[in-house]
Amino acid sequence: MLNEPVSAEDLLVSLAPPKHFAASSFDTYRLDPEFPSQLRVLEVLRSFVAGDVSPGFFQRMFGQRIFGSVTPGRGIYLDGGFGVGKTHLLAAAFHAFEGKKAYLTFQELMFLVGLQRLDKTLESLSEYRLLALDEFELDDPANTRIASTLIGSLMNRGVDIITTSNTPPGSLGRDRFSTEDFKRELSGLAERFSDVEIDGNDYRQMAVSSTQISSWFKPDAPPTEIESHIKAHHLSLTFASLRKLLGSAHPIRIRQAIAQFESLLITDLTSFDHPHDALRFVYFIDKVYDCDIKLTTTSFLTPKEMFPESIVTGGDKKKYMRTESRLLELTNFGH
Repeated sequence: MLNEPVSAEDLLVSLAPPKHFAASSFDTYRLDPEFPSQLRVLEVLRSFVAGDVSPGFFQRMFGQRIFGSVTPGRGIYLDGGFGVGKTHLLAAAFHAFEGKKAYLTFQELMFLVGLQRLDKTLESLSEYRLLALDEFELDDPANTRIASTLIGSLMNRGVDIITTSNTPPGSLGRDRFSTEDFKRELSGLAERFSDVEIDGNDYRQMAVSSTQISSWFKPDAPPTEIESHIKAHHLSLTFASLRKLLGSAHPIRIRQAIAQFESLLITDLTSFDHPHDALRFVYFIDKVYDCDIKLTTTSFLTPKEMFPESIVTGGDKKKYMRTESRLLELTNFGH
């Protein structure tokens, strides 16, 4: 299965929030009273999915412009740090929206374009009224142009788009590109969205209680203690074999393969010496998190030490920080 060719249908078959966010709603979002921006974003998203396009909030985007007979789609850009609940809110908006809708990550959107070309992807997604796009990232110039063209065309066809990111829209691509051409591409894309900032603390670190048991073990931990964390339907891998697997199979196949397991044991984690291997692991941990798979690890390193400063640079830095945050939650590291 892992070595079988990947088709667009593998991605299009399920365009809904992953298991971890399957029950997310506006009502279950945990507001922190110390950060008023969290209540504001709830109000904005409730109005957005209800179709309340008040002149005040969205006027600066499109006003009354019409493309042919189609009212252009609206855009919301959820900007905030790690662990403030952006993906929860994105999934909540998806569930609350009454109409044909699609949910996928930015990486999966790029996979889709690679599998069926830009024009076919535009055709596939134009049938939806809402596109929920998680973790907007611009990794290279080609993706910059593809994202700008595709999202602009979808909105011209009346598709509403909500996306999340850890970078304000006017700063997309910063530390990556310097040419004026790409600055114009990024500026044009940013103008299509209303930027809604979310402040707050990383709930993943706050939620880890001293009463919870860590599943991030040192390699010399008693085997029986490690085994107590493994569920019946589990997968065990050495870190070396995992890296080899991630380098030989398409990420979509990896996602499909791990979804069937309840728990995962990865032994002998070490640091990365090449960004390609590290970024494959970043995507892998995202899918482990999305699928609610219980993670147990053995390593003499901390999650942060897995990603040396030599590779944690530029536009990818926030990806590694997100992975570190998710590893802390998945394993209750240090408790």
